Amino acid sequence: ILQNKKKEYQLTQKQHTREEDEEISFKSPQLYIDQLLKLSMEGNLFNDEDVKNESNTIISTGFESTALITSYCVLMMAMHPEIQEKVFEEIRAVVTDPTNVKYEELGDLKYTERVIKETMRLFPTVPAIARVASAPFQLNLNHRVDITFKLNNKHMVSVLPRIN
Repeated sequence: ILQNKKKEYQLTQKQHTREEDEEISFKSPQLYIDQLLKLSMEGNLFNDEDVKNESNTIISTGFESTALITSYCVLMMAMHPEIQEKVFEEIRAVVTDPTNVKYEELGDLKYTERVIKETMRLFPTVPAIARVASAPFQLNLNHRVDITFKLNNKHMVSVLPRIN
């Protein structure tokens, strides 16, 4: 796959000028693998092994987080059968053919979407976010913080009662 992508990239490079490439990049979505290949071929920043490793990491991370959220949704609905019943009824009302769900129908599953989002709030796949402060900041009226690094624990913030 990697060798085919490289050949494809080389062919498109011969067909486009730099200005055309920049214009195209703003109009179409940029695929991660394409960006890695571009860095690999233009700047020699990545070798083939690096590109493969980075791609595998991104793919496995996506599968793992999707599997976790799906598992948590099933668990939460099993723990709350009344919610499970509402989701089931909504799906029966919206989806015309259960063997072929249409993309447009997914947008009409409002209650199901809220259940998924609430599950993601309760069980975040990335529970903490690190930030570097570029300058001291005011936390509230009484506390000035002079640290340059802080860690946001998204899970604790989303499940604790409001602190005044």
